[in-house]
Amino acid sequence: MRAPLTPIKAFVHDATTMGDAGDSSAADDPRLSQWLLVAQAAERLAELRPGQRSAYVRMLEGRVLPVRLGRPTQIEGDGRIPVDADAELAERLRMEAEDMERAGCFELALSTVSSVCQILAKEPKKRLTARLLATAHMGRVIRQIGELGAAADCYTTVIAEAQRAKDGPVAAHGFIGLGNVAHARGNRPSQKSFFHRALELAARGSPVELSAHQGLMVTANQQGELADALLHGWRAHDLALPESEVQLEIIANVANTAFCAGFFVAALSGFEFVIQRSSLTRNRLPAIGGGLRAAARAGEGARVLEIERIGYEDIKRSAAPYDVARFFFCAAEAKRILNDHSAVSPLVQASLSLADTYGFHELRIRAESLLTAAAPTAHVPAPETEFVVDASDPLVSSGISRLYALSGT
Repeated sequence: MRAPLTPIKAFVHDATTMGDAGDSSAADDPRLSQWLLVAQAAERLAELRPGQRSAYVRMLEGRVLPVRLGRPTQIEGDGRIPVDADAELAERLRMEAEDMERAGCFELALSTVSSVCQILAKEPKKRLTARLLATAHMGRVIRQIGELGAAADCYTTVIAEAQRAKDGPVAAHGFIGLGNVAHARGNRPSQKSFFHRALELAARGSPVELSAHQGLMVTANQQGELADALLHGWRAHDLALPESEVQLEIIANVANTAFCAGFFVAALSGFEFVIQRSSLTRNRLPAIGGGLRAAARAGEGARVLEIERIGYEDIKRSAAPYDVARFFFCAAEAKRILNDHSAVSPLVQASLSLADTYGFHELRIRAESLLTAAAPTAHVPAPETEFVVDASDPLVSSGISRLYALSGT
């Protein structure tokens, strides 16, 4: 993988990403200034000897690294709190990095987590679990930047070392990561295998179990397995913190299940529920893309235009190329369904450009297929996945009903 940017270069990059084109005001965002200080402090901590760190951390606790409640999302399967000072420091820095990720500041997050890995690498056996969790975290950041090969290397390292240490719950983090990489690459058999393996190894009721169910729901969506998709989706929903961004992301995935099964109005309700409540671009853009397709299929042209307008605002703040590429593809599909043929080709080309650059193979194939169907005489394409819907299946009826209930309809 490439070397992370220095904190100041990461700051400049992320400030540019967060701001609109030609608007440098994002550099004045107080969160960015705070995160720059955190990344610089992490870099300095990685340079110090272990015995020198405690005094420096005490100096930082005033303004740069205040003590805060909570823990990062990737922790030990049994929830143990670290007793080692450097492992505890690593969690504090990783919590800051997760705040950066949520805002789309991936370069600052990568700089910070990379420094955490360096801190923990100085005594690798003593802090094995903490180091592997930080490595999995780094893989997640890199994957969101779009460097899939480097992300896969991080996850493979986590799996290999955790399995040697007979630590299945930590290895599960690596399998979740590889499942997400396989999803981005369009490798469905590997995607399903990795998520199943993660579910087998995950501690019961843990965030990793939630992620495994979520991945298996997405996989079932792609394979047309409606009952399985709803089963895994609502299991993940029920494991998530109520009204959290994680739960909103899951609702968007359940809405996608409804869309693929032909429940377009239910799907639109779910997508709009997420768009209205989520503050994270990485959650909003997939919901916006889904909302475009569902609104078009439901014949709601005015809602397509409104959701598209929201999407163009959101992509200005996104540093996740897959989400942006998929937004362009979904907008193109919506235009095709509504017979706005002149708008299809530019949107598909924008999606293809990103798909070719970052290796989003399945998305590239789908975009190319849509481009060939863009002629006015071509038939309107069916949804990408067609479920065999058994309306009498209680999993189907209750699953779709729960989606309507969440959206208040």
